[in-house]
Amino acid sequence: MVGEFYKTVSPALIARFKEREENVKSDIFHAYITLLKSTKPAALTTVDPDAMDQEEGPIAMLQSQVPSIIKALHRQLKEKSIKTR
Repeated sequence: MVGEFYKTVSPALIARFKEREENVKSDIFHAYITLLKSTKPAALTTVDPDAMDQEEGPIAMLQSQVPSIIKALHRQLKEKSIKTR
């Protein structure tokens, strides 16, 4: 389920980081933080080198979205609004 959120919801939230209304922007950041908190690595029960290669897992999807997240957040840090920063 979290993997599906990274395919659909995460790109939409990242695109909305540039929202003009401060309260809406704050809600978007909180929603993305909640998504990040729900993405926890599975407990290491057994270490299988072949099982470590999960291309479509939530962590892999998050890692692929890091450049767009950094780019969007960099724009926000340039703004004058203290609430956003």
